[in-house]
Amino acid sequence: MHWKQSIIVIIIIQAILNFLAGCGSENQPPQPSAHTDIKKFNFSEDSAYAYVVKQVLFGPRIPGTPAHSQCAQWILFKLSQWADTAFIQEGTVLRFDGKTLPIKNIIASFGKGKRRWLLMAHWDTRPWADQDSVRVDEPIAGADDGASGVAIILELARQWADNPPPVPVDIVLVDAEDQGPPVWEQIESKPEFWALGTQFWLKNPHRPLNSFEGGILLDMVGAHNPSFLMEGVSLQYAEHILKDVWHTASKLGYSHLFLFLQGPPVTDDHYFVNLAGIPMIDIINLNPSTRHGFAPHWHTHADSIPIISKYTLKAVGTTVGTWFANLPIP
Repeated sequence: MHWKQSIIVIIIIQAILNFLAGCGSENQPPQPSAHTDIKKFNFSEDSAYAYVVKQVLFGPRIPGTPAHSQCAQWILFKLSQWADTAFIQEGTVLRFDGKTLPIKNIIASFGKGKRRWLLMAHWDTRPWADQDSVRVDEPIAGADDGASGVAIILELARQWADNPPPVPVDIVLVDAEDQGPPVWEQIESKPEFWALGTQFWLKNPHRPLNSFEGGILLDMVGAHNPSFLMEGVSLQYAEHILKDVWHTASKLGYSHLFLFLQGPPVTDDHYFVNLAGIPMIDIINLNPSTRHGFAPHWHTHADSIPIISKYTLKAVGTTVGTWFANLPIP
C-alpha cells in the first residue's frame, strides 16, 4: 500500500496532534462507554498471535517461492477446518516491471445467502526492505504488514465455525498486494502497480460482485501503539460502515486506537474494491509523524515478531468480530 500524492495539510496537522495525544496508551485497560448495548465478541489474542508467528516462520511470502506455497497450503488447511467452503484461486499477474507472478488468492465462505459481506487482508510480503537503511534488497518478514491481518481473520474464522455471524461472510485473503515498485525504481508509481491479487479477483470473482453489501479490509493491524485514522478512501466510499465500526470500537473501550480524525487516502486493496462498487473500509495503522505516513517499521526489517502487540490484535479482532456479530439478520 502507499499514499496517494495529494494530502491536505490541515488533515495531517489534526492527525499529528491526535496521534501525539494517544501515544503510550497501549497499556490502558479498555474503558467501555456508558451505552454498550452490543453483543461483544470474545476474541483470543493468544491464538491470533500464534497465527502471526506461524506465518513468519514460513519466511517471506513472496509469490513464486516455496515459503509462499507452503504458507498458502497452511492457511487453506486452517480455513477448510472451519468454513463452509475454502479454496485457492490461482492465477498470474504482471508486476510493474513486466515480470509474471503466480498468485494465490485464498477464499472461504460462511453462511448461505445472496446478500453477503467481505472480510479481506493481503497475505504476501514485501520483496524488498526499500524503506530501510540496511539490506534494502532483501525481503521483509511482514509480521505486521501481511501476517497480522491474516491472523485476526483466522481467529475470527476459528470461532465462527461454532458461532457463525448473523450474516453470510466471504473471506478473501489476497495475494500480491505489496509487489509494487521499490523506491529506487525511476518510474512513476501508479495505483495499478499495487493490489494485484485484488485486481485479479475483481476480474475473476468467485461470485457476482453485486452479491456483496460491503466489507472490511485489515492491513497493518498488529503493531504496538497504532493509530487507526479514518482513512480517506474509506470515508469517501463507505462512510456509513467506517463510522459504525469506529463507534463499535468506542463502545468497547478502544477509542484511543480508533481515532475519530480523518486521515489521507491510501491506495490499498479496498481502493479497487470500492471502484468496483462494493463499499469497503480499510482499518490501517497510519502515522502522520513519519515522512511516508505509515509506522516507522513499514517496509523495513523491523517489521518482525517483536513489533506485534497482543493488545492491538485483541482490540482489532474484538472490534471487527463484535461489529459482524451485531449486524442485522437479512
